[in-house]
Amino acid sequence: MSKILKNYNTRILVVFLFCLSLALPTAGQAAEMFFISSNQKPVVGELFKADFFINTEEQNINAVAGKIIFSSDLLELKEIRDGNSIVNFWVDRPALKSKGEIAFSGITPGGYKGSNGLLFSLIFRSLKPGKINLNLVDGQALLNDGQGTAAKLSSPTFVLSVGANDGEKQEDFSITDKTPPESFVPEIARDNNIEGGKWFVVFVAQDKQSGIDHYEVQEDKNHKPGNRWQTATSPYILQDQSLQSYVYIKAVDKAGNLTIAIVSPKSASYNKLLIYGIILLIIVILGSLSQKLWRKRGD
Repeated sequence: MSKILKNYNTRILVVFLFCLSLALPTAGQAAEMFFISSNQKPVVGELFKADFFINTEEQNINAVAGKIIFSSDLLELKEIRDGNSIVNFWVDRPALKSKGEIAFSGITPGGYKGSNGLLFSLIFRSLKPGKINLNLVDGQALLNDGQGTAAKLSSPTFVLSVGANDGEKQEDFSITDKTPPESFVPEIARDNNIEGGKWFVVFVAQDKQSGIDHYEVQEDKNHKPGNRWQTATSPYILQDQSLQSYVYIKAVDKAGNLTIAIVSPKSASYNKLLIYGIILLIIVILGSLSQKLWRKRGD
């Protein structure tokens, strides 16, 4: 009898554990960031591309961040491409921050759910034979739940072996990009937490081929921009805090193509002067026409 009870209890325990595992299917799930390269055996002096992806494991992710660490003795970073990234707004666009360290952080409004979401691509030149490791450190992925909940995240070390150069033809990673960045709409705003409440302009453009290289800004009271462009990042603190100037933002991609967005003056006094000027011009034109008509009648 005791043996039967023991077997019965064992079965109950097994069934309970099985049901528990079904009831918590996401407990072990973790989003994964990983590299893929079409060239698994680069040789010395050769360029190769490593694409950095995220697999959300059926979770909706709306923000990512981290650092990519590599050996600068073995690799030379030649280019970072984010033209086809699932990230729409880069808080910290992927860039070489220090020797052997690439930092990034960005946001995808509305979130992303998928198994092969491209974050960005790295193009390296291999410097000498050896084993290459690409590691993600301080990686973060936040859930699109309105609370910024951190998702579980894993990232396996990406390993390649660089061999001696045998003189074979190497892969070409050049891009022919003749398409300018997409149109974008800058916004002027202010916040007491930013530069003591000064007016600033925020902007972001998308380029799905070579990617955005940089932005330039110009403030001018003329309706056409001059040549006083200066490199800028968003948010940009406006020099004309009276908002009486046009603000021109130029987005330049890595192939040199550009798109210019314009923000009209926001100042009420400037708009009133503009309206008064238009009214005055209309009055002058009407007066001139009236004089011509009276002259014709007199003749």
